Amino acid sequence: MQSLDKNSIIGFILIGILLVVFSIYNSPSEDEIKKRNKTADSIAQVKQKEQLELSKNDSAVIKNDSLTKTETPLTDSTLQTPARYYTLENDKIKVTVSSKGAAVTEVLLKDYKTWDKKPLRLFQEENNQFAYVFIAGSKEWNSSALSFTADRESLQVKGADSSSITFTHTTPDNKEISITYSLRGDRYLFNKKLAVKGQVNDLQRILQIWNCSLNNVEKAKDNEITNSSIYFRYTNDEVDHISEGTSEEKNIPVAVDWLSFKQQYFNSTIITKNGYENGNIKIKDQDKTGVLKAYESEFTLNYKPYTNAEFNFDLYYGPNSYYGLKDFDIELENIIPLGWGVFGWFSRPVNRWFIIPVFNFFNDYIGNYGIIILIMTILLKIILFPLTQRSLLSAAKMRVLKPEIDELKEKYADDQTRFGQEQLKLFQKAGVNPLGGCIPMLLQMPILIAMYSFFPVSIELRQQAFLWAQDLSTYDSILDFNFDIPFYGNHVSLFTLLMTVSSILFAIYNNQLTGVSGQMKYMAYIFPVMLLGIFNNLSSGLTYYYFLSNVISFGQQWIIQRFFIDEDAIHKQIQENKKKTPKKSGFMARLEEMQKQQQQQLKNRKK
Repeated sequence: MQSLDKNSIIGFILIGILLVVFSIYNSPSEDEIKKRNKTADSIAQVKQKEQLELSKNDSAVIKNDSLTKTETPLTDSTLQTPARYYTLENDKIKVTVSSKGAAVTEVLLKDYKTWDKKPLRLFQEENNQFAYVFIAGSKEWNSSALSFTADRESLQVKGADSSSITFTHTTPDNKEISITYSLRGDRYLFNKKLAVKGQVNDLQRILQIWNCSLNNVEKAKDNEITNSSIYFRYTNDEVDHISEGTSEEKNIPVAVDWLSFKQQYFNSTIITKNGYENGNIKIKDQDKTGVLKAYESEFTLNYKPYTNAEFNFDLYYGPNSYYGLKDFDIELENIIPLGWGVFGWFSRPVNRWFIIPVFNFFNDYIGNYGIIILIMTILLKIILFPLTQRSLLSAAKMRVLKPEIDELKEKYADDQTRFGQEQLKLFQKAGVNPLGGCIPMLLQMPILIAMYSFFPVSIELRQQAFLWAQDLSTYDSILDFNFDIPFYGNHVSLFTLLMTVSSILFAIYNNQLTGVSGQMKYMAYIFPVMLLGIFNNLSSGLTYYYFLSNVISFGQQWIIQRFFIDEDAIHKQIQENKKKTPKKSGFMARLEEMQKQQQQQLKNRKK
């Protein structure tokens, strides 16, 4: 460690490496991409098979692959009745329910639009299959094959009002099945009640089957797919999920509280009050325009055989709003990825206890999200100012010592071990910590990583314009290509370009200040260029923040250098420190011991 440049550059390099690793860590691997391509080749065949199975709805019995029950044909005339559709509507959502199975077939969110300003539907009937399977002896009753009768034509409520609609069906052997939906006017959440009574002396199990392909509603489909997955919570325990950006199957052998089909900014969730006994979930890639992954699930309801039963569910179709989901007090907010793996150890707490509260506080008073990001950046820089000042002060001390370090380097040019020992002695006498400039910068990395996690999943930024950026939740393209540039993409993101240029200019300023040369000089230029390709497809709110951070950091550094650091005074203090008996810090003692061990190892090798 010789000067400011080395401290700063090492810090920037470590930050750059972490961001690169973090991006790669959350991107699909080559094996996963190959798996997606392989799966895509068979999607058409799978869809044909699904359509063939659905065409059997004129029979009241549908045989599941996982069951070995015999099919029993029914003579229920209602099976031939065409489906009717009922609308359940409040201030937030518009839900369509089919008389076939009394199942939700379509959900429209009133307060949101797709990226191209069309009505936002989470899914439609052709991409959503929901059914209950009632297993009674050798029979399997699939609700999607049954025609239900509603007690009203539609349901529309506003404000604090609430109302309900009930669908009923009676099987030939006198099993009465009813499904009731209850809505309140001002919520995304509504209640569903399933009741089974009558001749249930042969009813053994009830399964819930939900297969859905959620709609592609964002501009950057790849990012939306990467941030989509199936989440669930073990009963009164932790939240789990299939890794985002992957396609796999997971068996869940224990009880579950809720199941969520989650996409980048929205989710479709079933919350069971009775609990699921066990289940199975699967994600498959989709080679189909307009939809994301294919989600599949099968769960066993917590049912006591041969008894009348009632099951209560809450259905949530709405935005991934952190505080909105947290209010349910079932850890549903954990479907919002605020950090992964080892990075999540520090990025999740930073996001939960600082970034999100501060962001929402300013959101209550300021309508422009670009201004909010600016204020947050300034606030963070003020909080981190002592660390920045300490880093620059340490770098100034290293600059003052540089002539003496150069003398030692020349004196012990042929003995690097001795040079290291003498350099440590010099640091001890001068009272200088050689890593004093690096550590404060490393302590700032949780903020950088937390921001990297927060911005791409913050629904508050979705479709919020600022300057030339039409949507701060996605990239701010100012020029589109008809082709892909390797490692870069098919467009130019201006905020990403500004972030990269400001990083390079900042590096040039530091290099001129310290006179660094050689490989270290160019390393500070290489990483911003590498990050250019990674950040070009990410949220413009994120790249705008990093650009602001660079500009403010430059201003902070200039102010500190100009008004807070006096190198003559530092030189005088160092000379006074040399006259005193040096005190070894714990760090310096460990560093010296490591060098002694290294020297001893070299001697042993020479023997």
